[in-house]
Amino acid sequence: MFSFWPILTAMALALWAPFPGYHFLQRTRLQLGRLFLTIAVAASAFCIMAGIDLLGGWGNPLADVDSGDLARTASGHGGRSGLVLLMIRYWPWCLLALGAWCGFHAGRVLLVSFTALRRKS
Repeated sequence: MFSFWPILTAMALALWAPFPGYHFLQRTRLQLGRLFLTIAVAASAFCIMAGIDLLGGWGNPLADVDSGDLARTASGHGGRSGLVLLMIRYWPWCLLALGAWCGFHAGRVLLVSFTALRRKS
């Protein structure tokens, strides 16, 4: 159901959209800051939905690879390749974690921006 490009776009938006949102909130441009934070929350929700969808049909793509080849690959580049192999193996869980983490933080700041405005008026 979810293909590569929408998931990649949602991940990028979930990770990078909060930064301009925080910047605009600090500069008292509330509407623009809220727009970026709302985009980040929506992208995080998309990542969570994609992760749940992938959990049902995700097979380990590295199951047929020889363990010696995996060990050589994991030890390359100072051990950072092992982290990439773990992300490939547990990709749906990585999407869920990314969506939950980014959505929580962007949603919390978005909620605070609405409650702070109510207190001022």
